Amino acid sequence: MNETPLLEVKDLYKNFGKFHVLRGVSVKVRKGELAALIGPNGAGKTTFYNVVSGRYKPTRGQIFLKVRTCQVSQVLSWLEWGF
Repeated sequence: MNETPLLEVKDLYKNFGKFHVLRGVSVKVRKGELAALIGPNGAGKTTFYNVVSGRYKPTRGQIFLKVRTCQVSQVLSWLEWGF
């Protein structure tokens, strides 16, 4: 499948001081796919969502929506991007 992902997250990190919540998370979601984040309490699921949605700034990593690269601070809402 060579289709460009609707969402691609590459090597995402989020630290809160010395506490490393996300370390090297990478995800691709293509059109028509369903994806879920699962894990125990404290695994970083909500932090991942908050970084991808723009609520938190990532420590490092890249987020691509559709074909456009964006700064997390520029993501105002999912509706703007057609989701």
